[in-house]
Amino acid sequence: MENPDPNIFGEVKKNWGYLLALGILNIVLGTIGLAMLPIMTITSIIFFGVLMLIGGFFQIIQTFKTRYWQSILLHLSIGILYLLGGIATIFNPIAASAVLTLILAIAIIVSGISRIFISIQQRLLRNWGFSVAGGVLTVIVGIMILMQWPLSSLWAFGMLISIEMLINGWTNIFLAISIKRYT
Repeated sequence: MENPDPNIFGEVKKNWGYLLALGILNIVLGTIGLAMLPIMTITSIIFFGVLMLIGGFFQIIQTFKTRYWQSILLHLSIGILYLLGGIATIFNPIAASAVLTLILAIAIIVSGISRIFISIQQRLLRNWGFSVAGGVLTVIVGIMILMQWPLSSLWAFGMLISIEMLINGWTNIFLAISIKRYT
């Protein structure tokens, strides 16, 4: 395999160890998250509620800074809805998690079905079956979450965030090792 241009890595080539450490940290945190799925889920839902509060607050401030605007009431309504949604999410994260998990499960199923149909339309391409298999697996995951709903609302978001942290961690480790090898 041909070595890539060493300049492609910029400053990372000198500090590849930090990328490696970040990868290890993400793996540790993702593993802890998997061990504590309900706490990870509730924490992420509360954080989402805080973001909604902040967004609603600034939406309302922006509304009052734009007097005589034709859409002022609609923008104010959006800000108020964000505030109310944020408050409801923060004060009842389990109920918010249940609603969001239901929406997530349906979205995952629809995404998987769409992926299957897209793959079938592109069946002239090599390895199109892998895309179909990915779509089928996506539908199965969505059905599993839906079948366990509302109990799945205690683990679904925490699991997805934890798995993302694990994937990010391994990606950073492999990238750091590759950078070290090629520089």
